[in-house]
Amino acid sequence: MKAFFRAKAWALLHDPPHKMWALYGTLRLTGRGHEEEALEVWRRLGFNDVFGDPAECEEIVRRADDMASTSDRWITNFSFAEVREVFEYDKLHNVFNPRLSTPIGQLERRGLEEFLGQLAGKLKRFTDPREAYHALYALYEVEWAARGLPPSLADTRAPTHTLFDHAYATALTLNLLWPDGKVGGYAVLVDIPGIQQVVGAARKTGDFWAGSWMISAITWLILWPFAWEFGADVLLKPSPRYNPYYHATLCAQLGGGDDLWSSFEKLYSSLYPGGLPKFEPRHAVRQPVIPGTACLILPKVRPNGQKLEKSSLEREVREKFEKAFELILAFASGEGEVSEEPYAAFFELLSGRATSAERAPRSVVKLFTIIRKNEPKAFEGLLRPRVCVVDVGELYAEWLKVVEGEAEAAGRGAEILRGLAAAKAKLAELGVDEEEAAERLTWQALFALFYSELSSRAAEELVAPKAWFTVEGRELKPIACFEEFYDSGGGVGYITCSVCGSEPAVLRLSKVTKPGATDYSKKAQEMLEKLGFTKEDIDELKVWVKPGEALGPLCLTKRALYASVKDMLELGFESTEDVAFSFVAEELHGLTRHLRDSEDEGKVKKFIGEVIKSFETMLDPSAERARALYERVFRELIERDPEAREKVVGSTKKLSERLSRIYGVEGFEVPIDFLTSFRSYYCLLRADADNVGKLAQGGVPANSYPELLENLKREAEKRGKAKCAEAFEKATKCVEALLSSIEEATGNKLLIPSPTYSLALSTALMVTALKGVMTIEYELKGAPVFSGGDDDLALLPAETGLAAVEHLRAIYHGEGGFHRVGGCAVPALAVYGKSFSLLFASILDHMSEEIAECTRLLEEVAKEAKWESGSGELEKDTLVLSDSRGGGVAMLPLSGERQSLNALEAMWIARLSGSLSANLPEDYELVREAVEAAAATGKWDLAAELVLYVLRRNTPQGKLEGEPLKGLERLVGELKRLRAVKEVPAPYGEKPEEGRASVLSWLVEAFRVVRGYP
Repeated sequence: MKAFFRAKAWALLHDPPHKMWALYGTLRLTGRGHEEEALEVWRRLGFNDVFGDPAECEEIVRRADDMASTSDRWITNFSFAEVREVFEYDKLHNVFNPRLSTPIGQLERRGLEEFLGQLAGKLKRFTDPREAYHALYALYEVEWAARGLPPSLADTRAPTHTLFDHAYATALTLNLLWPDGKVGGYAVLVDIPGIQQVVGAARKTGDFWAGSWMISAITWLILWPFAWEFGADVLLKPSPRYNPYYHATLCAQLGGGDDLWSSFEKLYSSLYPGGLPKFEPRHAVRQPVIPGTACLILPKVRPNGQKLEKSSLEREVREKFEKAFELILAFASGEGEVSEEPYAAFFELLSGRATSAERAPRSVVKLFTIIRKNEPKAFEGLLRPRVCVVDVGELYAEWLKVVEGEAEAAGRGAEILRGLAAAKAKLAELGVDEEEAAERLTWQALFALFYSELSSRAAEELVAPKAWFTVEGRELKPIACFEEFYDSGGGVGYITCSVCGSEPAVLRLSKVTKPGATDYSKKAQEMLEKLGFTKEDIDELKVWVKPGEALGPLCLTKRALYASVKDMLELGFESTEDVAFSFVAEELHGLTRHLRDSEDEGKVKKFIGEVIKSFETMLDPSAERARALYERVFRELIERDPEAREKVVGSTKKLSERLSRIYGVEGFEVPIDFLTSFRSYYCLLRADADNVGKLAQGGVPANSYPELLENLKREAEKRGKAKCAEAFEKATKCVEALLSSIEEATGNKLLIPSPTYSLALSTALMVTALKGVMTIEYELKGAPVFSGGDDDLALLPAETGLAAVEHLRAIYHGEGGFHRVGGCAVPALAVYGKSFSLLFASILDHMSEEIAECTRLLEEVAKEAKWESGSGELEKDTLVLSDSRGGGVAMLPLSGERQSLNALEAMWIARLSGSLSANLPEDYELVREAVEAAAATGKWDLAAELVLYVLRRNTPQGKLEGEPLKGLERLVGELKRLRAVKEVPAPYGEKPEEGRASVLSWLVEAFRVVRGYP
């Protein structure tokens, strides 16, 4: 085991963290070369005592170093073979879009010395090789970034990745070479199918979140035992870098305490502008950012020397899935303590510091436990995984023969392999050794090819849904007595779950409508009393299980799971009412202190409470009567209580300022009744990045890598480094030969994704996801349901729905193409766009149906959209807006500077503050045909002027003056030349039709959708 983790530790440290400055000779610890500098870092961190001499693993790490490098680097090494001068360069280029770059500052000796001292201090207590390696892996990059130090380039001649990108990819790649240096090991894909159905089956916000978090938790509990045994570097997807689940679980496993966690807290706080108020280990596992599809890269031998077999590995993964799901069921039953290793660490995060009150099971948890105990078969096999394992060594040998020309390419990936074979021949003409080229090209393609192989094999595996009935003789019999917990007493047959509509319900509590309230029926209450529920238990249960609901096993599990973790994870949402009121909830809590204890005012007090509760049980079963009661209570309060009115005025000002900050618009105020208006709508947001699959295959902008090498050549010429310039020219020809060969074979110019590229992609997605959920939760007062970086699912108050699109779209591309994490820059996926669906839904709507509609519009409208401009067509990268009650649908392009979205935001805020009439869409109908006719004939200025004319007509002064109106003239002028192409969603009340519509008309249609909110 010591040899195994020694090799992995040296893979991380084989280049010193200050490598580029050591090469320049401007910052050295020893006064010698960068290899000696790496040995000095090893010594200073105390690893001679823990791991011994790294010389014993130098050869295998050197091979992993080669294998991990990006495709341009080994070509650059070949091109620079005769060059002895150092090429100094201080910019990091985005590995996905090299046209984007960011400067790298100068590292000072004091910063390096303090970093090494601090890191050594945190590592010194770990003497076990596994623990020491995990601590190093987790802290190495994090400690550097948290201290604000600039990252070194891994290679100044190929400046698309940092030292950390390369070091962590080398540790990952080592798994495919251990223990003998020959390519082998296994790639494992774990996928939980049907995630959309699991998450989308929801009535309450808590259901929505719990379904998503359950998937994340189960996936993580499958991965964590492997990560702990082999090292976190076995994780390809999700990335172990900047992974809060890994960092928090590891801290609990190591017993690190605040000293170990402080670096992680500082790192994650830096992802949110202004920092976070607190970020404890339990907060790190609060949001579902672990996807339901994961990939492991495992060596063919375990750390203890035991051989790992493919057949037993697949069985082991499936067993870990079953164990993970069983642990989640147990936790939902209120069994907070788990002692089994290595799972205990994760559950310690969820309950380790809980008070006895927080651990006390809620009524819904108590009911779930009773039902599960009586009908265990109903809860078995609710989720089933796809598991696919491939022997990388076997695939590598097959693919190498194809590239060498000894075999024909067949099956998935055949085109790429043929392209590599052609590239080998072209590179040979440029002087590259054919045998070396074949081996290196196959290495480069290995990750992309085996992930493609895994995906295709997994797709062929059919996962049958759970069978609810068995055949005995000629009879069909249920696997459980579904009716045992129906208040009807059974004998009437099972009913389906009222939330998902697909499972047999295992619980049914009928309702009775009383004046001003909805309650459980007498039979339901009697059944609960027989089960040992007190009156207080039953009253509390109504918050969790709505009178009249029927819940299936999985839906009941989600409800109980949410109740089990709510307090420990400090989750603020239970119902859609919570989300609808979340933007004003904090100010409302202050105002309710002025309410009396009369019947109506008492109802409103209870409704708002610590969290907003169901209006049906707290105010009135009728939404209209509930609204009338709520607004009347506050109207009367303001009229009689001057102090309350003053509070409303102050709160209104605060809310106006918050909206100003969120939307970047100054100088406006919302009306006085903004705070006290009853809110019956919220937003559902679905987003999906465009062409991520293409990017994963190396689909970077055409010619961007040859362009980068040309720019580096010019830079070398400017500095008088003629030999470097010649080498860059040679490298350019090699890269062009590689790209052209792949293009001829596949029809696309693809960069072959190396291990470094693949891990960088995974890391970019993780950082994007974290920034997204933090923005939704803290800035926009929403409820993140899932974020994988490329896709997002969230609930938001109507006030911040448009802002969420703006913020998440900006986060995806980063700041100038990079995410700033402390002193480090993580390349963002700033290549293609991201499409969004934003649906305004009523709290009365069935959430499952609205989620399905929101997703449908994303896939069928936003992802299929095309926009015609003067320079060609823009695909996807579109926002589709919809309204569950009015039926309106509209779409806007998000490419470029997002002028259409900014214009819509300005119009919505102007309507909210009273400076723009809500009747604008009806007024626009008078000029719509003229606008489209002008656009169709290229008279763009006339089209824009007609729209501005209507805008002016709908302002109090007839002018576009003051915020936010004054910017509309510029925005309309900038976006006027765009038109939608192909079939487009219908304008309000019309059928979809083939043709074109100007973005100006779509802007007005979008305003029609949003004008009535909040």
